[in-house]
Amino acid sequence: MSKSNSRYMTEIQGGTLVDIVFRNKSGEMQIEKINANFTIDLKKDKFEICPDDTLLKAFIMHYYYNPCVLSVSLVREFKHYSYEFEYIHGLDNNDIPFTLLDCSVYPSDKRINIVWNNIIIGQHIKDEDTYFVDRMKGEVNYTKGNFSYNIKKNTYDIASGSITVNTYSKEKKDFFELVSTSPISLKEMKDCFNSLLKMYSLFVGYIPIIIEMRFFCGEPTEFVYATYHDILFSSNSKGGNGKCLHLLDSQNFSAAYEKFTQKNPIVFKMFRNALDGRDLMMESKAVILIQCLEGYFSTHHEKELLKPEFVKKGGAKNAEPKKILIETIENALKESKEINDLFGKKCEEIINNVKTILGNIHKMSLKQKLEFAINHTEYTKKIFARETKDKFLDEFLQKSCNTRNLMSHLYKSDKYFTPRKTKLAIKKYELLFRLCFLHDIGLEINEGSLDNCISVIEREFYENPKNVDNKKAE
Repeated sequence: MSKSNSRYMTEIQGGTLVDIVFRNKSGEMQIEKINANFTIDLKKDKFEICPDDTLLKAFIMHYYYNPCVLSVSLVREFKHYSYEFEYIHGLDNNDIPFTLLDCSVYPSDKRINIVWNNIIIGQHIKDEDTYFVDRMKGEVNYTKGNFSYNIKKNTYDIASGSITVNTYSKEKKDFFELVSTSPISLKEMKDCFNSLLKMYSLFVGYIPIIIEMRFFCGEPTEFVYATYHDILFSSNSKGGNGKCLHLLDSQNFSAAYEKFTQKNPIVFKMFRNALDGRDLMMESKAVILIQCLEGYFSTHHEKELLKPEFVKKGGAKNAEPKKILIETIENALKESKEINDLFGKKCEEIINNVKTILGNIHKMSLKQKLEFAINHTEYTKKIFARETKDKFLDEFLQKSCNTRNLMSHLYKSDKYFTPRKTKLAIKKYELLFRLCFLHDIGLEINEGSLDNCISVIEREFYENPKNVDNKKAE
């Protein structure tokens, strides 16, 4: 394989763009080859080329439906338009093929700007759904004592046994190898790798940065997926000893993976965005984590969150009490002379509003859901053991609700988190979410590593002389 496909590659020097097809109402126009000087920085998603007039004329033809002569004034008028491509094929200066996926192309003066989402080096493909591979090798950033400790040397099956996963560390590099029993789409293989990294991030404490993904289709065919904008962004979180939860030996990763992929992906995405988002206010991060916990338990523990009076023997939902309550209040309002005199024709609207308010009366409140999450297991209780012992857990939960209501609804209250306690809430709710998720997918952790994570958090916020406030929550 050419050196251009090495893991140290940072840019593509070109080269040539080939087989560009324009379609419009008048028909189709294909440009077989465009020679142009360009440099594609793999850390960016945009580059410029300076081609001859052929490509500019093609753009103009597309929007005006007939070929026309290139002029500077026309290009200036036209430069705000763009053309969307599912793919663009090219060759670098060494004639190594590459594919730009999900592109926007637009002219600016006498240059062409190309914005891309992903690049594949070593192969021309048209889309990820119809190109098939049977093996991939993913390298992620090496972090001694954290990711490497947990990844270990392991082999297990996922996707109902159709894919074998091998994990190992070698020469200070961490690897995942996925081998399919039969060829599957590039997208499916990539999604499996994506899900594995997300699952591992629950105990490592951060999304490992992808160094390289190399795909194979039969022995001779190999290519590199060079960028990962639609997979995982580089994590802003660092995996230190204070974040890593070490797993016990002999974990059932096959079963854990299946359970993980059945969980609501939106909740996990919100969770990672809250931790890795660089431009979020601290209060926004805390609120997103609170809503992740609420959403996770509302989705995956719905029956357990029903209030006792609305549950039948055996745990099934009992709709009768709620029905009786709403009908009783509705009839009382309709029969009330005072209500009818006060609201007149709007009485029916008021009754409907009351019924809407009572619609969730069978469910726990946000505060009760957070308390339920804290008491999910004996390990989750340990995260808030200090707050429970010092008797300000109730105040901590109430401030969590008030902060959420302030950010979501602009509701005013006298009790919010101070900036310092907001940071504490972020740390503790992050650990709580990870621990609940790990428990539910069947991955067991070493209690000592949990104690270490809790100790690191509490040393920072309770034992640091600048942050001493042991009597009550601010």
